[in-house]
Amino acid sequence: MATNGRNNSAGRSGKDNKTSGRLAKPATKPRQPPAPQDRTAVGNGPAKSAAQNAARRESGSRSGIDKTQVYIMAVAVVVIIAVIILSFILNNKNTAAQNEGYGSARATVAMVADGVITVSAAAAKPAPLALDVFEDPLCPFCGALERQFGQQMAQAMDEGKLTIRYHLLTFLDGKAASPDYSTRAAGALMCVAQNLGSEPGLYSRFHDQLFAKDVQPVEGGDADLTNQQLVEQLTAAQGSTPTPATAAATECILTGANAALVATENTAASAILTAAIGQVSSPVVLNGGVGVNTDDVNWLTTLLAGAATP
Repeated sequence: MATNGRNNSAGRSGKDNKTSGRLAKPATKPRQPPAPQDRTAVGNGPAKSAAQNAARRESGSRSGIDKTQVYIMAVAVVVIIAVIILSFILNNKNTAAQNEGYGSARATVAMVADGVITVSAAAAKPAPLALDVFEDPLCPFCGALERQFGQQMAQAMDEGKLTIRYHLLTFLDGKAASPDYSTRAAGALMCVAQNLGSEPGLYSRFHDQLFAKDVQPVEGGDADLTNQQLVEQLTAAQGSTPTPATAAATECILTGANAALVATENTAASAILTAAIGQVSSPVVLNGGVGVNTDDVNWLTTLLAGAATP
């Protein structure tokens, strides 16, 4: 390869040979130019074979292709990483608990009418927004809904902005370890609303505990809660201050006193769902008989904003 654009091959300048009592050295034989067959098209350097030139061109071309492929792969990796990070951020945003840290409702009371449990703040003035929530106590998606939006609903109820009518379903009885967990848990919720519903926040705490991740049984699992364990959940929700009505609620849970009422409500709730959305499923939230898209993380915020100020 030429250096600085040219060959540095000029001969060295020497002094003339002079005789000083000695014979002069014979003159150096002049360099012979390359044979015609060894000459390149330009200059007198040895000619490179066609195979050598082709190999060099191929090598340069392959080097260029390799660099392009590496660049494309690097860009693709960066794009994939960005997509993964964005998906992670969006997923966290869409599944994060709303109003995290608020906890269960504190000022709510509960009452039962025809199997429907109505929960609201203990204020005389009706809340501007009333929602119908359909849940099966064994339904894992119901648990997920409560864990994500339960605290937001609790605060809205405490502030008098929201009333919730709970419709309890039992279509997952066959997926429980015992043959009737959904019925027994729904009956226990009714027992607490009937006997202890006037204690501020108690029904809401008991309801939230039954849907808590470490309490709610697994659909299709090999264990669920006995009636005695349901009573223990009530004791945990009530704390160390049982009231005279606690004994009645406990007896109601242990004997399954609300089994018939639960069956009646399941039939009625199933009919409402079939008319509203064409099928029986849970969880379902209805606003004025119309289904609410709870996949939208802002669904409750939007509904509360659209309701009149109490």
